[in-house]
Amino acid sequence: GIVGLATWDLIVLRSPGTPAGGLLLVRAYQRSHEEKYLAAARRAGDLLVNIQLSSGGWFSEMPAYGNQLAWWFRWVVPGATLDDDVTSGAVRFLLALWEVTNEPRYKETAERALHLLLNTQLPSGAWPLTWHPAWRRFLRPDFEDWANLNDAATVGPIYACLTGARLLYRPDLLEAAKRGGSWIIQAQHSSPNAGWAQQYDKEARPSPGRRFEPSGLATWESRHALEALQALAEVTGDQGFCAPFPEAIDWLKRS
Repeated sequence: GIVGLATWDLIVLRSPGTPAGGLLLVRAYQRSHEEKYLAAARRAGDLLVNIQLSSGGWFSEMPAYGNQLAWWFRWVVPGATLDDDVTSGAVRFLLALWEVTNEPRYKETAERALHLLLNTQLPSGAWPLTWHPAWRRFLRPDFEDWANLNDAATVGPIYACLTGARLLYRPDLLEAAKRGGSWIIQAQHSSPNAGWAQQYDKEARPSPGRRFEPSGLATWESRHALEALQALAEVTGDQGFCAPFPEAIDWLKRS
């Protein structure tokens, strides 16, 4: 904190943060039936419910006094984080918690976040790194508002939509996930370098991000892209999502 005077706790949501820990506790409870794991998962879930932003999302790190968001934070950060499995991870955790507890507040909070994900999906089917209000996108547009695979952007929302489609019986979420997968297929670089980039520009070309992120293909994001396509193929039975695999795996092996 500033000159050591901070009195808040810093809640970490970026992966592997609070949502990942909460999911682990839910899975532990499902396998062991130990109530202590469910109690701990509920505490994490209640915290995420309390600190959800008005946009429906969450930020990478959020200050809290006890189990309430610091009152000043909403004025400092006008946005929500979509990469690093922040908002998408919170959705999956809260839906898993709702599945085992049937507590409406977890479902309702996840649905608000899913509404944000649907509204921030780009016309191409991809997702940006961050949700910004319209005035922020107008005044200072940058690479964070364009199609992205960096740190599980696009991929995280696809998984969240697949989870929501399964547990909430919502075909609109499945369609959004499929649109994301279609964009991943279209964004694959041409052979022989059949991988994916971290960032893309408005014309869907690999693009630089910050100064230390030059335009190029990335093996980490390519792995994320392939795993998302595999999940879509398994859920939908559509083998078209597997089409990019041979050339992508060949490039990964040669790289």
